Amino acid sequence: MTDIALKYNGSLVADFAVADNDLVTDDGLETAIIISLFTDLEADQSDIDTGLVEDRGGWWGNQLLDEKSKTGSRIWTLKRSKLNSTTLNALQRTCEEALNWLVDDNAAAKIVVSVSRAGRETAAIYIDMYRPNQTKPIRYEYEVFWSM
Repeated sequence: MTDIALKYNGSLVADFAVADNDLVTDDGLETAIIISLFTDLEADQSDIDTGLVEDRGGWWGNQLLDEKSKTGSRIWTLKRSKLNSTTLNALQRTCEEALNWLVDDNAAAKIVVSVSRAGRETAAIYIDMYRPNQTKPIRYEYEVFWSM
């Protein structure tokens, strides 16, 4: 299946990829990964209780879906935290949760997420996606600019 390709810009924003004045298509899963990671999923009540966010936020389209079908991640809820090892661990868990559906739907056999600090205000997300019947992973890398 082919999708319109998205290009991630590093500040939790993606846009359509364009080449030669035409939309670029993606027959892999990068567009699905970008949407899964960088669409805002509604915050948990515990995020509000601990002061991480002031409201539940989230993408309005998820209001039309059942709980299991909701798209996105809670990366946005971490942006008010200092970029330290605790936040990096939470970022890794958040990314894993957002991408689990790819394994559940058999689009990927396995997904391994790792994160690291890539600069004073930058976190790097590395995703190794193993497609069914393939032993070598496809690697996707994203940087998230962190600022308080």
